[in-house]
Amino acid sequence: MSARVVEAALLTRCAAVAREAAPCARDPREANVRLVLVVLVDLADQLAQDTVLRRKQILSTSRGHCR
Repeated sequence: MSARVVEAALLTRCAAVAREAAPCARDPREANVRLVLVVLVDLADQLAQDTVLRRKQILSTSRGHCR
């Protein structure tokens, strides 16, 4: 089995775990992939929140200059 096939199967399994279709990681490798995915999702969430805050700051600043 090639590395890509193994990786695809691992990611499919982790997606199932994330959707709670599977209760937990089966081995340390799966657990590590899940941890990386959690970190990436958390980072994406933080970046999205930062983007919203920056947009609000820009809008509030630009409105202040239009008065």
